[in-house]
Amino acid sequence: MIGSESTMTTNAADRLLEQAGVAIRRQLRRVDPLVRWLASWPWWLQVGAIWLLGRLFTAWLFVIVANRQDSTPWSSAQPGYLEYSNGWDAGFFREIYQNGYPAVLPRDAAGLVDNNPWAFLPGYPFLVRGVSAITGLDWLVAAPMVSLLASLGFFLLAYRLFTPRFGHSTALVALAALSFAPASAIFQIPYSESVALVLVAAILLAWSRERYLLSIPLVLLAGLTRPLAAPLALASLLLIVSAWWQWRNGVRLSRGRWVSLAALAVVSVAAIGLWPAIAAAVTGVPNAYLLTEAAWHGGESQFPFKLYVRSMVTYFGPIVGVVVGIVAALVVIRALLARAVMSLGVVMWTWVLSCVAYLAVVVPVNTSLIRLLAPAFPLALAAAGASRSRAYRGLLLLGAAISQVVWMVFVWRWTGSNVQAP
Repeated sequence: MIGSESTMTTNAADRLLEQAGVAIRRQLRRVDPLVRWLASWPWWLQVGAIWLLGRLFTAWLFVIVANRQDSTPWSSAQPGYLEYSNGWDAGFFREIYQNGYPAVLPRDAAGLVDNNPWAFLPGYPFLVRGVSAITGLDWLVAAPMVSLLASLGFFLLAYRLFTPRFGHSTALVALAALSFAPASAIFQIPYSESVALVLVAAILLAWSRERYLLSIPLVLLAGLTRPLAAPLALASLLLIVSAWWQWRNGVRLSRGRWVSLAALAVVSVAAIGLWPAIAAAVTGVPNAYLLTEAAWHGGESQFPFKLYVRSMVTYFGPIVGVVVGIVAALVVIRALLARAVMSLGVVMWTWVLSCVAYLAVVVPVNTSLIRLLAPAFPLALAAAGASRSRAYRGLLLLGAAISQVVWMVFVWRWTGSNVQAP
C-alpha cells in the first residue's frame, strides 16, 4: 500500500513537472521572434542587453521595496532609489571615501578593538573618490555609477571567458542567470563587488590564455578591493599543481610557463599580507587587521572553520549542528565534483574550488554568504551548461528572478531584526 502511494506521488510530481515544462515551452515559443531578432545583434550588444534588463529589474525592485520601507539607520521612511541603495555596508565605504582610515583603532569599554573601516579594503572607495575628483559628482551618484560601469565590464569579460568552454548561447544564459541572481543588486549599489568581479574575470581570462605575468598587477588590485588575496593565491598554487600533472603525463611545458607560474604564485601568496601590513604600518598595531576582523565576530580570534561550525551549532544545536555541517560540506564537495562543474576547465574550476574553500574556512553561514559567493560566478556557467533544454533554462532564469525578489524583501529590507548585512 505504501509503495503504491509512493508511486502515485511520484507520478503526480512527474505530471506537474511535465505540465510546467509545457507551459514554459509555450511561452518561449511566443518570444521566438524577439529572440531571433536579438540573436542578430553583435555579441557585445546582446551581453549589454542582458546586463541592462537585469539592472532595470533590480532598480524596479528597489523602488517597490523602498515604498514599503520604514525608517532605517541610513535612510528615512520610503526613501528614494539612491538613498535606499546606499544602505548596509555602503556606509563604511562612504566613510572611507570621505575620511580614509583611522590611525588609531577604536576600542569598546572593555578595551577590545571595535568595528571599524579597516575591515573594508580601499580599492573601491578610493576609485570612487578619484571619479568624484574628476567629475565633481558626489558619493550618492559616483559610487553606483562606478559599480554599474564595472559590472558592465565584468559581463563583457565573463562572456569572453565563458564562450571557449560552452559556446555563445550557454554563455548568454549564464550571464542572464547572473544578471537576475539573488544578490545581483551588488552590480549597481555602492558595494565593492562589481570592481572586484571585473578584476577577477580579467585574471581568469588571462590565466585561460596562459598570460600569467599579465595577471600579476590585477591580482594585487583584486586583493586590495575585496578579500580575494587568499583564494587567488590558492588558485595560483593549484595551477602549478595542474601544470606539474600535465608534465608528469608527458606534456612538454616551456620554461617560460614555469617561470611565469612561479612568479604569479609568489606574488599571490605575498599579496595575502599586503593589506594587513598596511593596516599595521598606519595604526602601529601589528595585528590591526586581524583584530578588526575579530571585532566583527564577537571579538574572538578566529580559527579555520570556527565560524562555519559555530553557525551550524547556533542554528541546529551542538549535536545536530555538527551532523548538518558535515553533511552540508559533503554535499558541496559532491557538487564541486559534478560533471557540469568539472567541465568548467582547469582555470575556472580551480578558482571556484578556491573560493568555496576560503569561505568555508573564514566566514559564517549567514545572509551575507549569497553575496560572498559572487566571485565563484563560473558556477552560473556550470548551471546553464547542465542542460540545453529550453524548459530547464527557462526555469533557471525564473528561479533566479524569484530568488532576487525574496532576497530584496527579506534580506535587503531593514526590519530591525535582520542585523546581518546582505
